[in-house]
Amino acid sequence: MVFVVAANFFTVWLFSFEAWNYFGRQIALAGRGSITNLRSAQNLSLTGLWIIYAVGLLVVGIARRWRLLRICGLVLLAVSIIKVFAYDVWALQTIYRVVAFAGLGLFLLGSGYLYQRFGKAVKGLLKNQ
Repeated sequence: MVFVVAANFFTVWLFSFEAWNYFGRQIALAGRGSITNLRSAQNLSLTGLWIIYAVGLLVVGIARRWRLLRICGLVLLAVSIIKVFAYDVWALQTIYRVVAFAGLGLFLLGSGYLYQRFGKAVKGLLKNQ
């Protein structure tokens, strides 16, 4: 179990580092006017990456009936949602903030719909190992 958690942590960390570093290189090459846009894109890409990875963990955890992966996915998803509300709301420019909240809203609406439709099956999968 420890290795699974550590492997997922380092994978998320590596992907995050790569995304952050990509935009860092773009910022270093950019002029003054586009630095704020690139910083917003950098933060938004990090949030999006975490949400995509969390959903992937949830899907694999549900498909393979592996409770630990589902828990890791839910924790990463919670961290991503908290990041949007606690950090991105202040750090992103207006258009990126709108994209972040619209994307998060659509994701949460879709999740709520799927949970409502398949609630009993999801509850059974989350409780069983």
